[in-house]
Amino acid sequence: MLYRLFQFFFWLLFAAFYRRVYYLRKSNLPSKGTAAIFMANHSNGLVDPVLISDYQSRAVYFWRGAIEIPQNFAGKLMRALHGIPIYRAKDGDMHRNKETFALTRRYLYSGQKGLFIAPEGRCKVQKRLLPLKKGGIRLAFELLEERDWQLPVALVPTGLNYTDHARFRSEVYIVFGNPIVINDYQAAYHADKEAAIAQIATALREGIQDQMVYIEPEDEA
Repeated sequence: MLYRLFQFFFWLLFAAFYRRVYYLRKSNLPSKGTAAIFMANHSNGLVDPVLISDYQSRAVYFWRGAIEIPQNFAGKLMRALHGIPIYRAKDGDMHRNKETFALTRRYLYSGQKGLFIAPEGRCKVQKRLLPLKKGGIRLAFELLEERDWQLPVALVPTGLNYTDHARFRSEVYIVFGNPIVINDYQAAYHADKEAAIAQIATALREGIQDQMVYIEPEDEA
């Protein structure tokens, strides 16, 4: 209930701040019954996952740096927004990511909920991608193994395109790419896990890039 209230509040906030928010290629959104993991470029902090979750009828969770989800009132609010703490090397508690992965998988078991992951691992205002981390892909395979490969799991390459990150009444274009169905890689995964993960990582990078207004450094004015 609290999540839906926050969702409505942010919808009003975005309607006031942005001149228009476009959701494109919505036909690529997985149907209910599929564990949907939205993998997107990350250039606008907390706004990125909230923009994606605001459109969804399904509840969407997201990973957030553990330091930003403390054990206080602010942390409770972040959890109410469906934030899940992820631990980085600088936090010193990376072993606790095992708990994070287990909790995330439990949320996705029903196929009725979604997850936002920024595979770049950090937020940076730019129209290109940093190297992608593979934790989200490993999570997807772990989820399938726990469900004996019976739960459909799809990565959705997503592009978040801001005409201007800070300007009032600017516009945002959220573009959903063709889902990468992880179940299709069962044989490849059993043959060579790391090779299968690398193959998906390459397809994911290309998929996200195809949904973005992508500018190489040499093309910048």
